[in-house]
Amino acid sequence: MKRTVCITLTFVILMFNILTSGVCALLASDVKSDNELNNKDVVLLFRYVSDSNKADDETVYDYNNDGFVDNKDVVALFRFVSLNEIKSTPVSRGDVKSGTAIEIDSYDDLELFATRVNSGETDLNAVLTADIAAGENKEWIPIGCDADHKYVGVFDGQGYTIEYLSNADVNPNKPACAGLFGYIGAAGVVRNITIESADIRSASSNTSNAIYAGTVAGCSEGTLINIIVKGNIRGGNAVQTNANNESGDYTSGLVGYNKGTITDSCVSGKCTIYSQSSSSSIKNTCVGGIAGYNGGNIGNCYGDLSGDLSGIIKADVRNNAYVGGIAGYNDTGATVENCENRGSASLSAMAKINNLSVYVGGITGYNLGTISNSVDRGSGTIQATYSNIQRQCSYYAGAIAGNNGGVITFCSSVGESEVKALGSSSGGLAYAGGMVGYNQGTIEKSYRS
Repeated sequence: MKRTVCITLTFVILMFNILTSGVCALLASDVKSDNELNNKDVVLLFRYVSDSNKADDETVYDYNNDGFVDNKDVVALFRFVSLNEIKSTPVSRGDVKSGTAIEIDSYDDLELFATRVNSGETDLNAVLTADIAAGENKEWIPIGCDADHKYVGVFDGQGYTIEYLSNADVNPNKPACAGLFGYIGAAGVVRNITIESADIRSASSNTSNAIYAGTVAGCSEGTLINIIVKGNIRGGNAVQTNANNESGDYTSGLVGYNKGTITDSCVSGKCTIYSQSSSSSIKNTCVGGIAGYNGGNIGNCYGDLSGDLSGIIKADVRNNAYVGGIAGYNDTGATVENCENRGSASLSAMAKINNLSVYVGGITGYNLGTISNSVDRGSGTIQATYSNIQRQCSYYAGAIAGNNGGVITFCSSVGESEVKALGSSSGGLAYAGGMVGYNQGTIEKSYRS
């Protein structure tokens, strides 16, 4: 629904203030009138422009200044709010009490901190006090190396960057849970940090162990706030798993397996997020921009990957696969809210043996939870396909979700993504859709332009 509005000189001046003044932005963008600038204002505007029963004289804003009040204004306000919130996120120690936090300003300090946590001091607090470059070091052992040593402290990057983090030379086996952190426990907090040009890999031949890989954490039950992953190495940020197990494979730009909360975070640039399974006994492969598997909450996050050969989120599998721009698999009770898939990278899942199902979506491959106020603005390919001729496989692809068994509300697909579900001629089914490939749940107040 579009409604033409009169753009007065006063309003033009107001829009200028939105872009140039934090105070004016708060006043002008505070649609909810609660003296706070946040995504509640985005939600209110989204509901207004999506509801044809709203009164004509209700206050509205033409945020992109094109003479109409529509969902382009919602996206414009969302971007403004997101940028404002990320830039204004406190980078102070907060609940890291003065004198109780370990100060880290070198790679050696970071390694020593990991060693102490992995030796049992799992509740240590830390702050970065400088940018850190790992250099030629490629034997990173994650903080919180296993489920018995989950990190439960507060790690505050204070806006600093860690570059070139890599575990590529860890032998004979890569860690089953890989990232800057391996496991983050429910009380753990990681915030205000940029990770650039990382190369994180996970592999396992143990048939009883699941494997997890994420630039920030392999597995998290805690809270991640204001995390930025970007840069390129060997053509892109590399996050990769090679699985030969029965328990599952979870890979992502931020967190492989999320049971906690991720907010105000993004993955951008020439990133390669890739999973390859060599065993048909693996239960599931989940690959996503923000989380491979989401059983918690993801809010105010976006993926913005470039679309050359290194800008991919991909699974080549011998088992069921779930690939999404935000989350590969969004489970029952989980939420994805105020998130956006951008960029021109390709999202794909490829079946390599018979009798598989593969699911690919701009936001999530498979949704059993709730996706709200989220947008696919990508311009790449969203594709579920096969290798050679695979029989009796099912392929699902959609701009929001490959398959929806949950709730999708106030969402839109406004990009130029090409959505494909390519089934073979030897049986099987293929479903592709502008919003979802196959719907078994609820879709409301959502649209594709």
